[in-house]
Amino acid sequence: MAACVYFVGSGSGDPELLTVKGRRLIERAQVIVYDRLVNPLILRLSALNARLIDVGKRPDSHTFSQDEINHLLVDLSQDYDHIVRLKGGDPSIFGRLGEELEQVRQAGIQYQIIPGITAASGAAAYSDFPLTERQWSSRVTLMTGQRQAGAPPQFAGLEDNGTLCLYMGVRQARLLQEEFLAQGMDPGTPVAIVQWGTWGRQVNCRADLATFPQVLEEADIHNPAMIIIGQVVQMKEGPSWFEQLPGFNQRILLISSIPRSFDEVIDFVEEGADISYVDIGPDRDKRFDRMDKAMIRRGNFDSIIYLDDRARVYYQEFIQHL
Repeated sequence: MAACVYFVGSGSGDPELLTVKGRRLIERAQVIVYDRLVNPLILRLSALNARLIDVGKRPDSHTFSQDEINHLLVDLSQDYDHIVRLKGGDPSIFGRLGEELEQVRQAGIQYQIIPGITAASGAAAYSDFPLTERQWSSRVTLMTGQRQAGAPPQFAGLEDNGTLCLYMGVRQARLLQEEFLAQGMDPGTPVAIVQWGTWGRQVNCRADLATFPQVLEEADIHNPAMIIIGQVVQMKEGPSWFEQLPGFNQRILLISSIPRSFDEVIDFVEEGADISYVDIGPDRDKRFDRMDKAMIRRGNFDSIIYLDDRARVYYQEFIQHL
C-alpha cells in the first residue's frame, strides 16, 4: 500500500470541534506529526502503537524548523503508510500548508487535505456574534497581523460592510492601530479580542480601534488570540452562551490509573471546563509522559479530580519525582 499523508485540521481548541473524518484518520494513523495548538485530548484518539511527534512552534522556540518538518513528512513515508499531519484550526488558513504540500508533491507521495474549524469562526461563535450579518457585514477578510517586508497591507475599507479577522496580531497591535488610523479607518469601529477561543480558558475583551492596544495590555492578552474588527462585534451582549456554561473558566486536571477513552474524558468538556487529563501508574500510556510532566509542572489547576482510588496514590508518588 502506498504511503499517504493526511493534512488534518484539529479545529480551534474545543476537542469536539474535530470533524468526523479527522477523528477516523487519527484513530487509524501509524504516526501523527502535531502542532502546539492541537488540544492534547485529541491525541488520546491515537492507536496505542501510533508514534507521536511534537513539531510545535512556540514563540522564540522552534524544536523543528519549517524546512525540517517538510522533510520529516517525506522521510516518514518511507516507513509508514498512514501519516497524519495534525494542525490546529484549518491547515489551509495560515497553517503553512503550501510549503509542506509542495515537498510531499515533489516526492510523489499521495495526500489528502481535511479542513478544520478555523480560529476566526470558532472565536466568533463561542463569543456570541456572527462573522457575517445582513445589516452590517456581507464579507469576511482573513489576514495575518504579522508584518511582512515591504509596504503595509491595505486595511481601509475592509471593515466597511465587512468583518476583518486578524490572526497573530497581538504583538503588532500598536503598529497595526497606527496603520488602521493612518489609512482612514473609523477609530470607533468595534473590536473583539478573543484569547484561546473555544477553550475553557477563553478570554473575551471588547474595544474599538482607538483603544484595543491598551485593552490588550491591561487584560494581559497574548497569542493565541484573534482580533476581530467590524460592526458584527456589537451583537455580543454580556457573557456568551459558552461563557455561561457551568464549568467555564475552571481548569480541571483529571487523573486516572486506568487509561480512559477520549469519549469518557469529553464528558467533562461539555460543561465548558478547560480539561487536562493524565494517565498515571504502571498501566499508563507512556507516550504522554513528557507532555504530562510539563503540564503538571505548570500547574494552575483550580481542581483535581481522581477518577479511581489508585489514581490519588500514584499521583502523590509521581509528583515527588518531578
